[in-house]
Amino acid sequence: MTAQNRSWWPVSHGQVLDDAASLQSCIDPDQLEEEVCDLLGRHWRDLYEEHHAGLVAPEWLEGLLHAADRRAGDRGVRRLVYGVALIAAPGLADLALDVMRHASVGSDDGEPAWLGVPPAVTASPDLLLLRDTYGLRFGLLAQVTGPGALQRTYLFDVDPCHGFHQVLGSGYHSGTATATAVWRGLVGPSAAAAEPEPVPDDLLAHVLPGDGMFDVLFGRPVSDSHFTELFRSDGIVSAIVKALGAAGRPYTRPVGDPGRAIVLADSLSEQFKAWAARHHVDVPASTGPDDDIVTWLLHDWVSSDMPEALAVACSPHRIAAFPAYLNDDWQEAHRMHALTVLQPWARFCLDRTGIGGEAAEEVLAWAGRAADDPVSVGADLGDYLNRPIDETTVTGPAAR
Repeated sequence: MTAQNRSWWPVSHGQVLDDAASLQSCIDPDQLEEEVCDLLGRHWRDLYEEHHAGLVAPEWLEGLLHAADRRAGDRGVRRLVYGVALIAAPGLADLALDVMRHASVGSDDGEPAWLGVPPAVTASPDLLLLRDTYGLRFGLLAQVTGPGALQRTYLFDVDPCHGFHQVLGSGYHSGTATATAVWRGLVGPSAAAAEPEPVPDDLLAHVLPGDGMFDVLFGRPVSDSHFTELFRSDGIVSAIVKALGAAGRPYTRPVGDPGRAIVLADSLSEQFKAWAARHHVDVPASTGPDDDIVTWLLHDWVSSDMPEALAVACSPHRIAAFPAYLNDDWQEAHRMHALTVLQPWARFCLDRTGIGGEAAEEVLAWAGRAADDPVSVGADLGDYLNRPIDETTVTGPAAR
């Protein structure tokens, strides 16, 4: 089945190698890097239109490099492989370098000198973070230096509104100010006052994407940014992790702990019920642990690697996205009871996080809409988790 799903790979590889002829006009490694990202991104947009299986980007790229090894004498192919060495994660970048070594050429063949310089991309360990009013949308900023000594700011737009982080967009910008302005525009009103600040150590693990930016189920590429950065984003993450380690701040991805999530959900359930009693808020009565709508809801709200600070953060997007899961996974009778909890739960979260004014009103309004019409509010929010979206209006471009 695997072979059948990937039967189109050789044709795909051949097309990319043919298209690499256009890279001969690149005048330096920085331009080449951008052109390679664009070439691969355009190709993968087409692949997603044509195919429904075999869309495993890292392994496809490995196959491309093996195919390139047989055509490494072509000038365009050599530039393509050099570009892959610039953007890919370490294992694939090393393979690209091996192909380059096999394709070594003499100094008199007219190739530019920079094509013979080992490609190198380094990141600063001093990461900056943008955070919106609700505390559930992040812009992670990394200062990155390319092989031509060009320094740029790489932005990850990170969203944990579905209970675990998704990258809604990423890419280079000329500097911190430009990246900040772009991110504010993506997030909407809740990001208007966001300013970059050093990333707290306890938050870094929850905002720095892990290996493999996109999965093949709910996190597949859906935007132009996703396709352009399909391979480079993983390479940037690797450069950041390497820089953190060299700075004596080794980075470790958080490991999900279902047992810890249960404990946190149970604790929040008790805190919420106590808050509701103090504020004379009605919540569904419980006759025991097997009939406790509040606790059931929070077991689905809290994910296995979520710290309490993120568990009680609440935004219109978070509220609107949650009914998508209730619509799919809960029996109707229980779902209707759970939806009555959503607005008081939102009030509890806003109280815990100190959010008031218009921002709080937006959250409560969405909670009311979700209770009244969960089908329309949830819509397809559970299907395209990494679709770029405005955090307040919960609107974004149509999914591909």
